[in-house]
Amino acid sequence: MGLIEGLAAGDQNIHVSKLDDAPAPRKAKQGRGARSQAIGYKVGGDLIAICHQYRLRDGTLGGKGRPDPKWLRVGPVIWIPSHDDLTHCDDCPPPDSN
Repeated sequence: MGLIEGLAAGDQNIHVSKLDDAPAPRKAKQGRGARSQAIGYKVGGDLIAICHQYRLRDGTLGGKGRPDPKWLRVGPVIWIPSHDDLTHCDDCPPPDSN
């Protein structure tokens, strides 16, 4: 089970905290009143992920509807995305040809 699925299932070992909360920039096109948030996820007191999300006025998530990972701890290794979703690199799977 993934982090987000664990939260949805009510996993009591996952703790979530807002690290930053500001109005979403207009260029994000998330609508009036949307918030740009950095969210930290901890398990057993250890920070395991930092994600960005847009929170809309109605409380739902904007963007793609899921938090966007910006920092992730996998065991002793820290993963940080090297580019945005629209950029392709040799480490990425090939884009859909549909």
